[in-house]
Amino acid sequence: ELQQGLSTERLAKQTTVTQAQSAQSYANHALLQREAELQTLRGTLKATEDRYARQLAASGVTALKHGRKGKPHPRHVRCTGSRLEWSRPDEKGRGYDKGIPVLSIESIDGGLATDIARRSGKGRPPELFLCVAASGRTLDLEFPSRAARDEWWATLVKWRSLYLGQVAGGAADGTASGAGVKSSAAGGVTLHAPKPPPPRSTPTSVPAS
Repeated sequence: ELQQGLSTERLAKQTTVTQAQSAQSYANHALLQREAELQTLRGTLKATEDRYARQLAASGVTALKHGRKGKPHPRHVRCTGSRLEWSRPDEKGRGYDKGIPVLSIESIDGGLATDIARRSGKGRPPELFLCVAASGRTLDLEFPSRAARDEWWATLVKWRSLYLGQVAGGAADGTASGAGVKSSAAGGVTLHAPKPPPPRSTPTSVPAS
C-alpha cells in the first residue's frame, strides 16, 4: 500500500508538471502570435503614414519664393517622385520646369540660412523662412506663419527620408543604384534625415512688404 501510494503521488506530480509545461507552451505560443499580429499592425500603420506623407508632399504648398533678383513671388512647391519642383500658383499641374533632384539636396534649414534669404529677407521674421540648399542652387521660401513653415518643413524632411531609404534599400538588395547617396565632410547628401523642425509656436503673420 505504501508503494502504491508513492506511485500515485509521483504520477500526480508528473501530471501537474506536464500540465504546467503545456500551459506555459500555450502561453508562449499566444505571446508569439500576439507579437506577430502587432508587428503586422505596425507595418500597416507605417505604410499608411508613409503613403500619406507622399501624398501630402505631392499636393504641395504655396509660399513666397525669394530669388537673386526681383521681389519675392508666390510659387506652388511640390515633391513628385525624386524631384522637388515649383511653378506659378495658377499653373498647378503644368509648368514645373524648375526643380531640384532629391539626391542633390544637401540641407533643409529653417531661418535665414542662405545668402539669398539673408539679403532678400532682411527685416522679415526669420522663423517664417525655409531654405533648401542643393548642388549649385538654393530654394528660399517664406510662409505666412511659423506653423505653416514647420508643417511643410516636416513634410519635406519626411519625403526626402522616404526616398533615401528606398534608394538605400534598393542598393542593399541589388535592385537599385546607391550612387550619389553618400556622406561627406562638405555636407553632401547622407542617409540621415535632417534634424526635425523646432516645436511650433504661436503663428506669426507675414509683415507687409
